[in-house]
Amino acid sequence: MLEEIIDLGFQNVELGHGIRLPLAEGILKMWEAGRVKITSLHNFCPLPAEIPRASPDCYQFSAPHDGERDRAVRHSFKTIDFAKRLGAKFVVMHLGSVPYGEAWDLQRSLAGAVSQGAIPDTIVLLEHPPVVTLGRRTDETAELHVPEGAGVEVVETDRGGKSTFHGPGQLVCYPILDLTRHGQDVKKYCRDLETAIATMQDWVIRHGFEQT
Repeated sequence: MLEEIIDLGFQNVELGHGIRLPLAEGILKMWEAGRVKITSLHNFCPLPAEIPRASPDCYQFSAPHDGERDRAVRHSFKTIDFAKRLGAKFVVMHLGSVPYGEAWDLQRSLAGAVSQGAIPDTIVLLEHPPVVTLGRRTDETAELHVPEGAGVEVVETDRGGKSTFHGPGQLVCYPILDLTRHGQDVKKYCRDLETAIATMQDWVIRHGFEQT
C-alpha cells in the first residue's frame, strides 16, 4: 500500500483504523528509513487483532460493560503510542456516543497531556446523548425551555457563549491542540477553523452529498 502511494509521488500518509497489526512493523521501518512521513492516525490503529474488519467504534467508551470500556481505553493508548513512535502530528479519536460529562473529563485529561508534549495534538470526534450545555452568558429564563421528563441532560460549563443542544446523529468535534505549535494566535486559529469548515461544507455541496 505505501509503495503504491510513494510511486504516485506522495510522501505524507494518514493512517486509518483499518491498519492491521502485521502491517505496523513494516510501516515503522519505512518511516525510519525516511521513505514516508506519517501525518496523523485514527483510532484504533493498529486495528485490534480480534476485530475482523475496520471499525472505529468496535469498542465503545460508554459501553455498559467494563471490559469493553477498558479495551477502548487500552487500544486508544496503543494508537497514541504508535503515533508518537511515527512522529505523527495528530491523532484522531472516534469515540462513538459519549455522555457530555465523561467527554469533558476526557478533554481535560487530553489537554494536560498535549500541553506537556506527552501526546500529539488530538482531534476528538463523537456524539452526545441529548444534552443542553450552558455557557457563562446563558440566560436560563429567556432561552432555556426543556419540558419536564424530556430526557435531556442540562450541564453547566465554563465555556463562553450561551446554551447549545447536542444529540444523537450530530457529529461533535473537539480539537485539543497546543497553540505554541501553531503560532500562538488564537484569533488566527479560529479563522483557520472557520475556513476549514466552510471549505468542507462547500465540498459537500458541490459533490451532492446530503447535508446534516
